Amino acid sequence: MFSISDHGTAEGVAKRLESHALRANDMLPVMTRIASNMFEIEESLFHSGGRRGGGSWKKLADSTIKKKGSSEILVQTGELKASLTEPGHRNNILEIGTHDVIFGSSDPFAYIHTVGAGGLPKRPVIKFARFDHARWNRWIAEFLMDGLKI
Repeated sequence: MFSISDHGTAEGVAKRLESHALRANDMLPVMTRIASNMFEIEESLFHSGGRRGGGSWKKLADSTIKKKGSSEILVQTGELKASLTEPGHRNNILEIGTHDVIFGSSDPFAYIHTVGAGGLPKRPVIKFARFDHARWNRWIAEFLMDGLKI
């Protein structure tokens, strides 16, 4: 078998590699996409009662339901949920960099429920699964590979 491949001139190849390098130096577009997906995941987590990637948040005790008048878990005032599902909320922590995303909540109840302090059961308020990380890695790879397209 005989084959010949032409990848263009050396100048053309160099330009594609330069484009790839520029994309690798500034991945803000894909990091922004990942941040947006984090908000969607959090909305899904609260909507499902913590059921995401295995297991749910522990159900509320009957006495708690009676006291608060609702069986909705981790939603009393709506502030904790909003801090993780609404971009720009006063307690939302979001820093999108060229190579990373920092996401969280400064609401003190986020920590209390995540660790299970004060006799409360652990109910992690941020729950990103392996398949989320795999999807984000795929998005990053696709973003970088777009810089190599002819």
